[in-house]
Amino acid sequence: MLFLPDQPLQTVMLWGQGVPGQLEVEGQRLDVPAPPMRVDYTLVYGTLGSQSVWVEFPSEGCWEVVGRVRGRLGEARLRVVVLVVRLPFRVLEADGRALPVGIGYRVAQRGLGLGCAEWVEGSEGGQR
Repeated sequence: MLFLPDQPLQTVMLWGQGVPGQLEVEGQRLDVPAPPMRVDYTLVYGTLGSQSVWVEFPSEGCWEVVGRVRGRLGEARLRVVVLVVRLPFRVLEADGRALPVGIGYRVAQRGLGLGCAEWVEGSEGGQR
């Protein structure tokens, strides 16, 4: 996830919930010790369908975000590993439009030597 230099490390994550129950989201940094990710559920409506959860990362780095639903039908869990990066520069613009985030991510990843591959299951050298 990319953030501009003057932007807080916070965003809204959209979760598709197909199992009825209360959505719980938590996050922890994988590469170094850090305080836990903050989560706000004020955007969550009901117990099924699309759910928007506001999250704030206390620092840049490699983060594991886990969404979990426990209900009468059992438990469903989704684990996502994200690289949180504050760009050291403003996003370039072409004709007054921001470049796609994917381009900025590749530039940041190559230029800053960052990555989370070692923390993703199934990747070469995965640790979790």
